[in-house]
Amino acid sequence: MNKELWITGIGLVTPHGSSVDKFWKNIIGGCPCEEADLAESKNGVIHINEKKLQALGKFIHKKKPYSDQRRAFVHEASGLAIEDAGLAGRLDLGAIISCARPTMGRSEKWVKAIKHLVAGHYTPDFNAPIAGSVEIPCVYLLKKFGFKGPSLSLSASCVTGLMAIITACRIILSGDSDIMLGGGVEVIPETAFLSSYRNMNVLTDDYGNFKPFHKNRNGFFISEGSGVVVIETAQSAKKRGKKPYAVIDGWSVLNDPSGMTSMNPDGEVIAEILSRLTDKGTNPIDYINLHGTATKMNDIAETRAIKKVFGEKAFDIDLSATKPLTGHMLGAGSAVESIITVLSVYNQEIPPTIRLDDPDPECDLNYNPEKPKKKELVNAINLSYGFGGPMAGILFRKFDPEID
Repeated sequence: MNKELWITGIGLVTPHGSSVDKFWKNIIGGCPCEEADLAESKNGVIHINEKKLQALGKFIHKKKPYSDQRRAFVHEASGLAIEDAGLAGRLDLGAIISCARPTMGRSEKWVKAIKHLVAGHYTPDFNAPIAGSVEIPCVYLLKKFGFKGPSLSLSASCVTGLMAIITACRIILSGDSDIMLGGGVEVIPETAFLSSYRNMNVLTDDYGNFKPFHKNRNGFFISEGSGVVVIETAQSAKKRGKKPYAVIDGWSVLNDPSGMTSMNPDGEVIAEILSRLTDKGTNPIDYINLHGTATKMNDIAETRAIKKVFGEKAFDIDLSATKPLTGHMLGAGSAVESIITVLSVYNQEIPPTIRLDDPDPECDLNYNPEKPKKKELVNAINLSYGFGGPMAGILFRKFDPEID
């Protein structure tokens, strides 16, 4: 890359709260999502308690609840990231913060809108299709803070948050902006969406059974939240005397055409992503944050891909799957897991893969079961895949003031 890109700000809304320090303490301490401070269990999914978040939030309206919860999550996460980066008041920022799927609103809004239309009257419910689109959280963010930089929305299923970060990097490299916000947001899907996931048998039957790479794994559970990072050129950050959490050293984006809800069982596309990020496995990698959904297909494919690229060295790489700690946040998950990877490099710590007390015999790599690890980390990768075939990986490097 002809410009060095730095992560200089982090903002989060998760069941563990919105403080980066507290979030990291819970992640490294192995606190399961369902036991988090803001977690609210309903029908096998984890919601964020709105009243508790509103009380904690610095950038959420204290008196008027948001009709679109995604907007509240994005305002809070983005405001915290901007504050963290020391960019409050700057209007030249751009943003790509997307969700994997639209939230179209309740059916009664549509019925009400049609009735008013027939009667020739105006109603705000006419905005239901617009307010339900994937780009609306970012649009409202730009309006709230008055940003005039580039904006874009995209949807790539569970890879959405990471794709937003990568696309923000590309915009900076194109010269259209020096500073971008990138990330993802997701709220708990409606009943029909959840039913389709249940019919695919990818949702676990109990929170405690969400255990990636375990012999008895049987899927994941869904949660909600938002993760946003500030990405900027090293030159831009140095002007403010700002040091980064980590340096972005590369990324790779591919597609697995195997099927809408399946992947190549040998992990060929995952292997190609890793190969491109590591110069065919020759560059040392200290840590990989895995997609780790605890489905039969995903966990074995990831394991096979890592072995294919790194050979015998695969057993020396530290790995972990952190979704049981956050819940599977769908489109926001890959952004939050990128943040976890960045914080691992920054804090020189590796989160545990909780509940891994009896691994699948074919999943025999070093997933750091149950306990965190202190380790010198220079290079770390976050991997993410989604239904429909999108796959991506991003490489973060420890900041070195002598060379950066």
